[in-house]
Amino acid sequence: MLTSPSEEAKTKLVLPSAGIMPEGPLQTLLDYAARIAEERRVTRLLELIRDMGKAVVCANRCSVWVLDWEYDELYTVASDGIDQVRIASNNGLVGMAITESQAIFITDAYSDPRFDPELDKKAGYRTQSVMVLPFWDGGGEPLGCFQVINKLTPGGCSRSRICVSWGWWHPMGAKPWNPRC
Repeated sequence: MLTSPSEEAKTKLVLPSAGIMPEGPLQTLLDYAARIAEERRVTRLLELIRDMGKAVVCANRCSVWVLDWEYDELYTVASDGIDQVRIASNNGLVGMAITESQAIFITDAYSDPRFDPELDKKAGYRTQSVMVLPFWDGGGEPLGCFQVINKLTPGGCSRSRICVSWGWWHPMGAKPWNPRC
């Protein structure tokens, strides 16, 4: 039987200076599993998923973007550091990931022509690295993207961290991009 993580487990996820503890991704998933399983409020559930993804990848910021079919837009439902953002469904890196059904990995955002620094300017932030992973519903229709910004640990995103970070989508019925794990 799963139980809520102990206070000790919750506190070891946080470093005062960086905000995230670069511990093993499997332990991070276990620490979040009970809280996610018990949560019934959609907004809070998405915030927990965002926080877990940020912790697994050891990143500074993370956003969950959802596709709004009626308005043909993508919008943030859980994001760090900014209010809700809405963009055309084919704009930006998240739009590109959805349109092309491809994960996007950028290690130097400002040197990549696909990156638009406009949100950075509005938020007073500097994006360095970006990872965008699209996800779909059980029928194969796109639902949105998971976007991680500024990995805090050295090196790129390892295949094992990416595979583990996507393990949590399956219980919710969503199918992530498959990095051939």
